[in-house]
Amino acid sequence: MKFTKEDPSSYNELKNYINDDKLLEIVIQHNPKNDFVQMAGMANQHQELNSYLAGVNQNMNNMATNNGSAMSNKVLYANNEAINTRVMQVKVMQPTFSKYKLVMNTAQNTQANAEVASDTEMSAFDEIRMIIESIEEQRKKE
Repeated sequence: MKFTKEDPSSYNELKNYINDDKLLEIVIQHNPKNDFVQMAGMANQHQELNSYLAGVNQNMNNMATNNGSAMSNKVLYANNEAINTRVMQVKVMQPTFSKYKLVMNTAQNTQANAEVASDTEMSAFDEIRMIIESIEEQRKKE
């Protein structure tokens, strides 16, 4: 058993056993009660702490490389794909929208003609009935 004046999990005690002592210092400053730091200090499990720090370092390297121009290119590509998809949807649906617009214009004209011809107000039911009839007439013409 080794007696020290300092905490065995402190940076000064562990830095001699660890490959990346700068990262160790950051981890200890962030969370001095980290499980790996405590195990390395109390049970001399320095290899586990080295493995943990290597994993943290690898994760930071991955984040650094993914946040560069590659991520920007992916975002631009996704945006371009979304725009192209929307343009294609509009092109495909345009004939359907134009037919719907024609039917609605016919229904509105039929309703307007009925209102002009009649002195009494139409009920909502009558308006719906007239719209349905005009849509059916339009379908028969096609």
